[in-house]
Amino acid sequence: MFLGIDLTQFVATYGVWAVTLVVAIESMGVVVLRRNEGRWEREAAQAIPAVRQTLTRAAADSGAVASGVAGQAAGSYDLSATSNSDIVRIVPVVFLVIGILLALVLRSLIAPWYLIASVGLSYLAALGLAVIVFMGIEGNAGVSFVLPFVMFVFLMALGSDYNVLVMTRIREEAHAGSLVEAVTRAINATGGTVTAAGLILGGSFAVLTVTGGDQIQQIGLGIAAGILMDTFLIRTLLIPATVGLLGRWNWWPSALARPADHHVSTECAQPDELQAVAASGV
Repeated sequence: MFLGIDLTQFVATYGVWAVTLVVAIESMGVVVLRRNEGRWEREAAQAIPAVRQTLTRAAADSGAVASGVAGQAAGSYDLSATSNSDIVRIVPVVFLVIGILLALVLRSLIAPWYLIASVGLSYLAALGLAVIVFMGIEGNAGVSFVLPFVMFVFLMALGSDYNVLVMTRIREEAHAGSLVEAVTRAINATGGTVTAAGLILGGSFAVLTVTGGDQIQQIGLGIAAGILMDTFLIRTLLIPATVGLLGRWNWWPSALARPADHHVSTECAQPDELQAVAASGV
């Protein structure tokens, strides 16, 4: 018994492996409870909050000047909690910044919404696939706590690059003809570049699935799957289809959003065309 706690039962109850429990008592020095199993278990990390609450109560009852839980499981729990907290804060900021940049580049307040949603869709689909593979098939208790954050950073950056490449080309082609023709020409022009880049990057990350530890394999599969989904589904099918369905509203409120029969683009119009438009009062 220590501070009214059965330490043996305490460890057995919470199943804490590789955790060092330290209680510093002003009059008693330092008491250390250690069970060196040399391994970290998910159950140990999940038990850390309960262990800390019990320890804090015991330390307060005894007048301890300091108390704490240390070790690999405690460190893993703290890292996981910090990572989850950071991604909740970072995601809205990243979406906002990228949305503003897309709006400035495309001169549109409509397109950024579905472009950001498309990147989020590929991210969630790839993360779901990683969960299915490593938890549903391999039977792991969970995925690495760094996986959602790392995947978000890579896939958001790559997806945004592909969005800018494809959509700026569609916008350029839209000045010279109908939107359907513009999409066709833009995809023909950029498809090879996007596909080659996606295959190279996806293949590079896929190599990680057959090397390294479990955490490296999860990161490799998640990012590779996200890149390939973005390359062959999002950028090749979903985005062109969405542009075709929205029509001229893709470019609202820029000049390209106006009906074709009442609008001549000042970016491609000749001087005589501009004079005719001015004379007509449009």
